[in-house]
Amino acid sequence: MKTLLLLCAALLTSGKMNEEGWGKSIVPKLSKELQEEFPGVGGLSVGNLWLMARFYKGYQSDINLVPLV
Repeated sequence: MKTLLLLCAALLTSGKMNEEGWGKSIVPKLSKELQEEFPGVGGLSVGNLWLMARFYKGYQSDINLVPLV
């Protein structure tokens, strides 16, 4: 699951997300594919993926947070 979250973070925070329209078209597809690949795992909706991206962008450079590994 950790790898899945890292993959989502990498995709959602890539430079391409800043290009107009790229995120709007890829996030729904990513959500659908993740839900098919990991049935029964919650939290992979389009809205949650956007929230993951916002969380990551907001805290990625916070030196006070301890890494999970």
